[in-house]
Amino acid sequence: MIRRIFLLILPLTLFCSEYAIVKQANEAKLYEKNEWLALLHSDGEKSSIEDKKFILSKIFSPKDELQATIKALFEEPALYRDKNRHPQCRFPARRLFLIHELNLSDSVFPSVTCPDFQNYQDKAPADTISLIYASENVKNPSSMMGHTFFKYSGKNHQNKNAEHAITFYTVLDSFNLITLAYQNTVSGMDGFFALQPYKDVVAQYLYRENRNVWEYQLKLSDYRRDLINYHIWELKDIHMRYFFASYNCSTVVYYILSLAKPNIYDKKKLWITPLDTVKYLYDEELIKNSKLTPSTEWFIKMLQENIDSHDVNNVKKIVSKSRYDEIEKLDFLSLELLKNYSLLEHKKKNINSAEFNAINSKIENISSKEEKFFDISNYKSPNKIPNQRQFGVGYKSVEDEKFLKLSFLGASHLLGGDNREYFGESELKIADLSLLANSNSLKLENFTIYGMKSYIPFDTLTNDISYEFEMEVNREYDENMQYKNIFKINGGIGFDFLLGKDVNLFAILNTGIGYNRASKTHILTNPQFGMMIYEVFNMKSLLSYEPIFVNENKIYDKYSLEQNMFLSKNYKIYFNLQIFEDEKKYVNCEFGLSRLF
Repeated sequence: MIRRIFLLILPLTLFCSEYAIVKQANEAKLYEKNEWLALLHSDGEKSSIEDKKFILSKIFSPKDELQATIKALFEEPALYRDKNRHPQCRFPARRLFLIHELNLSDSVFPSVTCPDFQNYQDKAPADTISLIYASENVKNPSSMMGHTFFKYSGKNHQNKNAEHAITFYTVLDSFNLITLAYQNTVSGMDGFFALQPYKDVVAQYLYRENRNVWEYQLKLSDYRRDLINYHIWELKDIHMRYFFASYNCSTVVYYILSLAKPNIYDKKKLWITPLDTVKYLYDEELIKNSKLTPSTEWFIKMLQENIDSHDVNNVKKIVSKSRYDEIEKLDFLSLELLKNYSLLEHKKKNINSAEFNAINSKIENISSKEEKFFDISNYKSPNKIPNQRQFGVGYKSVEDEKFLKLSFLGASHLLGGDNREYFGESELKIADLSLLANSNSLKLENFTIYGMKSYIPFDTLTNDISYEFEMEVNREYDENMQYKNIFKINGGIGFDFLLGKDVNLFAILNTGIGYNRASKTHILTNPQFGMMIYEVFNMKSLLSYEPIFVNENKIYDKYSLEQNMFLSKNYKIYFNLQIFEDEKKYVNCEFGLSRLF
């Protein structure tokens, strides 16, 4: 009899508690709080995740989802044969958020055991959480803007140190550019959330892709740490659509960082890049400590900037000619260079394991006698890199026509920009658009779908080659010297040489295909020779010469001067001059202002 009364009263009690909490949550307007919107990956109107395993409300709104979540958390455990499917096990971050915001007792909800969630906490402890930034590699389309992900560190259930990487990514399974464009903007691609051993992930970036890795340990309260940890669990097994611009790895990181600092939610950009997420940490003072682990080739380049060329050559001879007796004569920086250069040569199989071990044994013997170290974490900092979207307005003269020029770069940076915080000069253009307008017409000057340039200074240790590639519609002179739009795909390889710290000389052999109405499809060849100079008063100049060939016939010479003055990290004024010569001379010039945001 008592048991029957209890079973009758229990649902009524739960309903009263559920109703009271819904009322309390609505009165507090929790559905408007940044943390709640971040938990839903929502802009306030819709969620970027449509999976019904993640969205509980029939017609989504943050308020309806809040009410549906509270109702679900009160569901009786007996309704679930697999307790892991109970909403309390699936949405521990939402539950934690409600308890914290409404100052509730843990016992307010029915007691549910969640074996899978407990196993996750036991095996992937999050005593500390770090944001990891793997630097860009513009030569590789899948890593051209860098990548950010999270790292868990702590003691697992066996009291052993454990480190895991938590990353959101997609897989490019097509090389069809039309298909990729459609998937990235309309249909989306499958997004994957992966939890992997951290050492395996970082080895991929450092040793296979030659990318630097920055670790930023986050400054978090216990509540904020648990909220992030629990929310990442909520994303497990959820079907997510990856869009290159609107919902990518950086967008997911942005929502998760908004749980650490709700102010970040209000700083969403048109297109969030990995670099943006790093800058959020600096802006919101979220960094407890940081650490840079450089790739071998990057470290070699950095050391060479600070070592005499004679000592660099000596290091090379020690490795190539086995002059191991010379090792004891090296200073601290030269020893570090030798250590990394021998590692690079061993990786390339230019020296065998016995030779590599012999060199490192001598280095360790010397290093053990002298305890020296140096901090390279601020040598080139992601936080110092200018913003990666820009808008420009200027004046352009094309022969006798005058135009207002408007330009927009969706991402990321130009060769004429301040690239001193990148290693080597580079350019990455995605959705780069410029228009020319006057009282008579509006013309497309350029639309670059994708363009990259990587000018890495050549040296005798790493033997770097420079690359460039572009796919664009560009207004330029054709073989009849008419200023027309040409669709072209071209690229090339060459060499870049650094003179001192401020002057680069480069030579690139470019070739490709083009199409316009006059000559239809044709072969383009345009070898390029030039220099870049960082000057006084925070200026940068680019000078170049290109002979332009169409189907093996030289049609004109192109001379270019680009002068930039950086008013601040995110503002510059520019002046460009182009001279085209065949039998006549054609002069185009422009000047304007660009804002990076």
